[in-house]
Amino acid sequence: MTIRHLQIFKTVCDCGGITAAAERLNVTQPSVSLAMRELETFYGARLFDRMNRGVYPTEAGLLLRRYAEEILASFEEAASVLRGGRAVRRCRVGVNVSVAETYLAPLVARIRRDAPDVDLSVFVKNNAQLDEMLSENRIDFAIYDGASETGARVALPLAEECQVAVCAPALFEREAIEPAELAKKPLLLREAGSGLRVCVDAALSRGGYPYRIAAESNSTLALLELARAGLGFAIVPRPLAEKHTTDGQLKLVQIQNPPITRRYALVYHTGKTLTPAMRTVIHACKGLSANDTSK
Repeated sequence: MTIRHLQIFKTVCDCGGITAAAERLNVTQPSVSLAMRELETFYGARLFDRMNRGVYPTEAGLLLRRYAEEILASFEEAASVLRGGRAVRRCRVGVNVSVAETYLAPLVARIRRDAPDVDLSVFVKNNAQLDEMLSENRIDFAIYDGASETGARVALPLAEECQVAVCAPALFEREAIEPAELAKKPLLLREAGSGLRVCVDAALSRGGYPYRIAAESNSTLALLELARAGLGFAIVPRPLAEKHTTDGQLKLVQIQNPPITRRYALVYHTGKTLTPAMRTVIHACKGLSANDTSK
């Protein structure tokens, strides 16, 4: 069994057929079929069900696919790093939308100052998408909330942040609100799978508060505009709310008894080979702050 076998196997899974895989790999169909038979013989397991002119991974095939993706990603990473090109200075960082809207600009400024030669790529996704990208080694590490350290992943704590409610001034007079009362208001929330939505769902569910969603969006800024129009209460990170309440068209309302908080962490695989560029970026991320670029 060779790397080439796994490359062919993954392509068959991706394409859903032997013929399509052969075309993508620019090889003959019999050579793809032979590689699949050799893999099944090597593992002593049936990897595909063949029906309706297609191939569908069995449970054993799905398990091998996960291993194959990790092995191939590590193989490609080792090749690029050891060849000594730009990849040695490359660092791919994924952040969720809340991090992007509050912390990303000062963070990039710190990285540019401390490591100007790092080839930095940033991807803004929701938490579920970041988890997938980490698993497939499409990013080197991610910054998001709700992550816990496991045997497979390292989670370095970075910052803790309070969430607040934002609404049109006419909707609410007081400066603070409790979750039980907030749950009765029309809520403007991020989409399912986002870190902010997971945080809010957990906080309100933990208190046993049923709540109504007036609108949901994958854009926090869109929710702020809906709040400005008087549609309801948006729940957003405090640093972002502070930026958008200075003109008096939006009111910042503290959530208390208890507050809703998020804990951000930098997450990467335990088996990840950290290059000097990656270590420099990790160091720059420590002490994450939306307002301070000097530390």
